[in-house]
Amino acid sequence: MDIVFNASMLTSFNHSSINLTNTDVYIEPALSRDQEENFNVSKVNLTWAVESYENSTLTIKLNFTSPVSISPLAVQDRLVVHFREEIRGLFFSPEINRFLEPEYFTMRKKVRK
Repeated sequence: MDIVFNASMLTSFNHSSINLTNTDVYIEPALSRDQEENFNVSKVNLTWAVESYENSTLTIKLNFTSPVSISPLAVQDRLVVHFREEIRGLFFSPEINRFLEPEYFTMRKKVRK
């Protein structure tokens, strides 16, 4: 999965700094299906790791526990990426001399089957 920022970012740091302790990556089931009695949350679990971070693109490798359980309905589930407070300073663009704006600390993207 690629996260593309609107400007080149400062990427000259150890990319393993973006990890499970400071970044949340998870599936948000569509239509509140996770509220159903028979919903098995372990079916939408995933693991992830930063694969690369160059220029304006952060590439995250996703491994789903049960890929067939993702977006089983006509309405697609969403993948959520949330950068916690402690690493937000890593997302700086020298091109525009700005840090990532707070409204982009949490991003959602539809996940196809």
